[in-house]
Amino acid sequence: MASLFKTHILLLLLPQFLAICVFAARGDGGGGAPGPNKLVDDGGSFDYSRPEIETNFLGEWELDNPNVGVGAMQLQLMPNDQVVWYDATSVGPSARKLEPEGNCPINPDANNKPDCYAHALAYDWKTTKSRTIVLSGEPWCSSGHLWPNGNFVATGGSFSGIKAIRMLPKDDLKANFIEKKDVLADNRWYASNQVLEDGSAIVVGGRDAYSYEIVPPQLDFEPKKIDLPFLKETRAPPKGPNNYIENNLYPFLFLLPDGNLFLFANNRAITFTPTTGEIVQEYPICPGGSRNYPPSGSSAILPLKLGPDNSQPLNVEIVICGGNRPNGFELVEGKHATEKEFLSALSDCHRIHPMEKGATWEEEQDMPSPRIMADLLHLPTGDLLMINGAKRGTSGWEDATDPNFTPLLYTPFKPMGNRFKELKPAKIARMYHSTSALLPDTKILVAGSNPHKFYTFNVEFPTELRVEKFSPHYLDPVLEDQRPIIDKEGSDKVLKYGKPFKIAASLQSEAPLVLGEIKVTMLYPPFTTHGFSQNQRLIVPVVTDIENNVITAVAPPSGKIAPPGYYILFVNNLGVPGDGTKDVISSSSSFSSSSSSSSSSFNPVFPPSPSSTATHHHHPPSPLTSTSPPPPSTTGETTSRHRHHLQCPLHHCHHTYCPSPPTSPPTSTASRRSTPKTPTTSSPTTHASTRCHHHTHPPPPPPSSPHHPPKPTPHQTTLTTTDRPEATPNNLHIQTTPNPHQTRLYERIPYSSYAFQIKPQNPTSTTGHRSPCLTTHTAFGVSSPPASPHPACFTSRRNLDFDFTQIEGKGGRRAQGWFHQFRV
Repeated sequence: MASLFKTHILLLLLPQFLAICVFAARGDGGGGAPGPNKLVDDGGSFDYSRPEIETNFLGEWELDNPNVGVGAMQLQLMPNDQVVWYDATSVGPSARKLEPEGNCPINPDANNKPDCYAHALAYDWKTTKSRTIVLSGEPWCSSGHLWPNGNFVATGGSFSGIKAIRMLPKDDLKANFIEKKDVLADNRWYASNQVLEDGSAIVVGGRDAYSYEIVPPQLDFEPKKIDLPFLKETRAPPKGPNNYIENNLYPFLFLLPDGNLFLFANNRAITFTPTTGEIVQEYPICPGGSRNYPPSGSSAILPLKLGPDNSQPLNVEIVICGGNRPNGFELVEGKHATEKEFLSALSDCHRIHPMEKGATWEEEQDMPSPRIMADLLHLPTGDLLMINGAKRGTSGWEDATDPNFTPLLYTPFKPMGNRFKELKPAKIARMYHSTSALLPDTKILVAGSNPHKFYTFNVEFPTELRVEKFSPHYLDPVLEDQRPIIDKEGSDKVLKYGKPFKIAASLQSEAPLVLGEIKVTMLYPPFTTHGFSQNQRLIVPVVTDIENNVITAVAPPSGKIAPPGYYILFVNNLGVPGDGTKDVISSSSSFSSSSSSSSSSFNPVFPPSPSSTATHHHHPPSPLTSTSPPPPSTTGETTSRHRHHLQCPLHHCHHTYCPSPPTSPPTSTASRRSTPKTPTTSSPTTHASTRCHHHTHPPPPPPSSPHHPPKPTPHQTTLTTTDRPEATPNNLHIQTTPNPHQTRLYERIPYSSYAFQIKPQNPTSTTGHRSPCLTTHTAFGVSSPPASPHPACFTSRRNLDFDFTQIEGKGGRRAQGWFHQFRV
């Protein structure tokens, strides 16, 4: 077995950490670490040099509210613990009356008659309570965004609301929309919004609107329309009067780090300058079909990870998935087809680097199943989640069938072939006019679905008034003590563009935070409707230092990368995110969040002259965070063992623990298959300088101590390995099955990230080893391990005790044995 470690065996198992270390595995903190506390990013692109641990926990669904009474056609998470959603006012009553009883305002889109029914509500995602909101104009298929001060603004709609702006203040939890009609310069029905670097927002397109306009963060302004012929060029021609096909509504719109805008409509894309409308670059046609409404594919700008100098993201890339063939809508819409033919949706995906000259579309891995009308949401980890939608047809009333119940995890920087993973299927169909949102507690809120003109029940796909929450893979109960908890009192409450800020955090396990294992992410909460999350972006700021569990990171440099407004800030530990908090980024002297939202999990970012101030709050969260971390597991304690210092000749080993004093040098009968890069190694010899010294640490406080909650009973889990494409000399892929949670664990751990103590399961194991310590190896700076098989010291980031028999990875290394105990 010692010979196994002699060549490049490094990583091993870490079953407790299975989640996605947001960008840890993808170069999240950078490549170089000149000291234990200082990090210098190598500036490289996303890579696999850092740990990424995944779990086979497929998530859980829970019913959050059995009937809210109002459909969720359009949805916005706000910085006050509320999620606001609404549907149309012109298509009849909802299933809930306005409050208080007798509140029946005149509805201009229902023959100016009194309307006693609610068409909008504010839902408290922490308590599941909701209140109705009065709408005076038709917001059907509108667009929206947040002002820098956190107020929600919806633009356009239909009928009386087609040129309207309606604003909902965040600080008044009893407010109704304040609406101004005929404010916009053009009709904005099925338009898309994007917040710009100064806090204003661009509103692009809409039905028969081949233009855009810029709307400042105020209700009174002088409208100005700028023509954009590209929108007319990409429109599929109608089949007759009012028989629209279009295929370019709700265009995909993203702010790029140079201040220009990427715009995708139908199957074409351009980059243009918002102030002038000048086209900067045109891109080739994206192959496969039509991607915008009504074929309704999904799109997102991939996480913007800032480089070591904090000036620009290392990678700017956009992904587009799903949709349908150009004639998909024509074959199902009643105006065009006498009998509906539901074409299969597309399952292909494509990516592009829009800031590169001559950029072309790159074929991405296909999704496991075809999809339309799906939301593509950023997760705190840097991965994305595709949720809701259908497999056949298009958007439109009763124009789709075959619901796609299965959430899809998309890990964009894994090797091709390993980027998609299906999670636990839902049981409720979420079709046309369904929505979702990532919450500050890292769960997904799912609501809506009404593929009918009116509220309709007792049909195959009824109007859906139930609200659910989905817990993604990283909320595996096994990982609970690895979730970071942010201490708001010890964290900076304001941030400045381009300046360092501090976050005090801790783990429930009480293990120290380690540079290179911690990633900070910042999410701009999107406005989601019709399968597109407008304004959504996830930023990965540079983490430069961790000292005494205080993280130092650097705020994004400008509003071109992080537009001003409220953000949710997450801390990820080895891919396990904690509850988010409220933070601000601003081009003014400071970032702040509203003092009235003291418990909010949103962090505002303000324009040069913010109209209000706010306070950045951390755990416990506020309107946009969860109430408190889940209690630690109390299923038992780990088996007690003495902890010992382990002398290690390698410079990467700072400290490790031996499970027990060694009694005799190990012997080995293990062998390894030879490969071109990994020659067969002879039996190792003892190296006297590498041995375990027994400087026992004092025992930890008893389990009853408030600082040391009881630990779970250790598992005993059978291990096997598989060679995945990403397995390299620095990475092993290890699968464990079964365990008490019926979870198979997959992980890749680099040489320089963990300290392992390995000993055989019993004195007569097949490997013949009788010593608890094996060999020493590291990935960086050392080309071969010491000759001694004694002890095992892989580095110092984590210290674990394993009972283990055999290890195998790519190139013939075998990992097979039993976990008896791990210690962090």
